[in-house]
Amino acid sequence: MKQRSIFTTLFSIFLVIILLSIGVSAIYSITTFNNFIYKIEKDRLVEKTEILLDLFPVEDIHNIEKVDRFTRAGINGQTRITVIDNSGVVLSDSIKDSETMDNHLYREEIQDSITGRSVVVLRFSDTLDQMMMYYSLPIEYKSKSLGFLRTSISVDLLEKRVQVVTITITIISIVLILLSVAICYIMTIKFSITINSIKRVAGCYAVGEFNNSLSENGPREIASLSKSINNMGNFLQERISTVVKQKNRYKSMLESMHEPVIRINNNFIIDEINRSAELLFNKKDKYTVGNNIRFLTDNEIFLEFVTLCLNENKSLVKIIPLSLDKKYHFQIHSSILYDADNNRLGILLVMNDLTEHVRLEGMRKEFVANVSHEIRTPATAIQGYIETLIHNDVSLEQREKFLKIIYRHSNRLNSIIDDLLMLAGLEKSDSSFQFEKFPVSDLISSATNIVSVKAEKSLIEIVFNIGENHQIYAHPLLAEQALTNLLSNSIKYSPKGSTIRISTRYIHGGLMVEVQDEGCGIPLENQEQIFERFYRVDRGRSRDQGGTGLGLSIVKRVMNIHGGNATLESKVDKGSTFRLFFPGE
Repeated sequence: MKQRSIFTTLFSIFLVIILLSIGVSAIYSITTFNNFIYKIEKDRLVEKTEILLDLFPVEDIHNIEKVDRFTRAGINGQTRITVIDNSGVVLSDSIKDSETMDNHLYREEIQDSITGRSVVVLRFSDTLDQMMMYYSLPIEYKSKSLGFLRTSISVDLLEKRVQVVTITITIISIVLILLSVAICYIMTIKFSITINSIKRVAGCYAVGEFNNSLSENGPREIASLSKSINNMGNFLQERISTVVKQKNRYKSMLESMHEPVIRINNNFIIDEINRSAELLFNKKDKYTVGNNIRFLTDNEIFLEFVTLCLNENKSLVKIIPLSLDKKYHFQIHSSILYDADNNRLGILLVMNDLTEHVRLEGMRKEFVANVSHEIRTPATAIQGYIETLIHNDVSLEQREKFLKIIYRHSNRLNSIIDDLLMLAGLEKSDSSFQFEKFPVSDLISSATNIVSVKAEKSLIEIVFNIGENHQIYAHPLLAEQALTNLLSNSIKYSPKGSTIRISTRYIHGGLMVEVQDEGCGIPLENQEQIFERFYRVDRGRSRDQGGTGLGLSIVKRVMNIHGGNATLESKVDKGSTFRLFFPGE
């Protein structure tokens, strides 16, 4: 159903009230004035008849000439005079010839006089063919009735007076109606404008636009209402501004958190999620708020954890792998959320990335195991041969052989300890290393001199392809250690008579040093772990070569200190190429 405007409603009500009130007043006034005019005329007719009766020549009632003169006296007036005898015969009439008139004995007004209750009668006159007002009185002489004196006036004259009054009242009523309607229209328009202004301003407040305000002029009630609405707008603006600031502060804090945060309601619907959580679950281009938690992930461990938190209504903490290969681990803290009435709203999940911690913990355990294993092998060998020398009689030749084995294992044990101490020193601090710029040829010359004896024993040739005037920005000793380790590694795993090539080139604002050998190569699946501690592709061969398994780990750490990197390109049976990138100043 279509609703009408307040202007239409108010104006219709006021119009009906105006029409009813003025219309009823006009009808009542017309009726009252009509009755008043008729009453006055009736009273005047009665009074005039009584005066004429006093003037009537009673003793000459049968003197027609005198009676005619009496009746003719009313010709100049508006009153008709008629004299009638007891038998109803008209003796004289001021308007009509009495001889032509009918017997009036049974006229209503005559009958009323006969019964002694003379009253004014309204009836149609057959003689004059119009409505007349009649009144008659009996003519008496010496207590004897001689006839009747009747007076009458035309109702048409009265109706003209009534018509004038009616028209006058009608015109006044119409003018009053028009004035009232105009005033009502103006007042309704003003009131409608005021209401519409309040509606417009309230609508602006509803959508958060508080730049509009109401005028506080006008009637006291309207001014008071406008002032109250303006105050409400200012209050709402302050409250909304406070809420928006708090929300923006909360939102910015939530978005700036590195930890993924998710708020879930009691129906497993996501109410809030920060950017970190969207990136974690790869939903950065999808609108996740309002969706079920299963829209975010199908990880059953995670979903079971959420279900458990909601069902048991308690805060929980659990480390959960969030990838199929269990590569990424997160410690999830759940907290129960309540409103002001202590009704549960849902849960809040805060996720801490423990991937690196888990990885480092695994590396630590693996490192401890590897160190124990690497040290146990030479230590066990040394202990075994020493016990043999102590408790058994051995020949001089065997003694010498055992001592050489003990010496070799002690050297290997010492090498492991030295490398561990060096790696620990490198990881302890980066700030104590001072870098400088020097010719890369000095670095390569120093490193090749260190490994030259090993190379000569294996009949391996080291060739250079160094750019002219190439400069390197590095810590001289650390850079030398890294390059020496690479060269030692290449010599160990290269066949006799092969060649190792060292080259340099500028790239990306830094210097690249490449060491290329013709060794056995490294399988692709092992290349990613080759720089980890104690990692060996062929453990047996590595031990035979006297390696500690820490050389390439030291290379990686040295390059990290320089802000560069160490990379590998290798194919099985076709050799390997190690690249060291040293950034510029």
